[in-house]
Amino acid sequence: MRDLLTSEELGTVNVSIREFPDGSPQTGDIPIGKYDWTLFFEVYGRTLFEPLVEPITDEEITSGFYEDLPDWISETNFGWGQL
Repeated sequence: MRDLLTSEELGTVNVSIREFPDGSPQTGDIPIGKYDWTLFFEVYGRTLFEPLVEPITDEEITSGFYEDLPDWISETNFGWGQL
């Protein structure tokens, strides 16, 4: 991620798992598939949403996130056109 975001951008990162669209951030064990959980990844107040739908593995979550991240960065107003 450090090769995609500047130090300043990394300083604004906020990651949470919440019930979509406006649930409170969750902590501890999250039962994937029981609720409409979504990974929220925020930089400068812009949010990338990654749905956590069952059945999904940790590797699939990670892979999907890193596949979507470069496109999302290039479409945001802070990273527009940098990729």
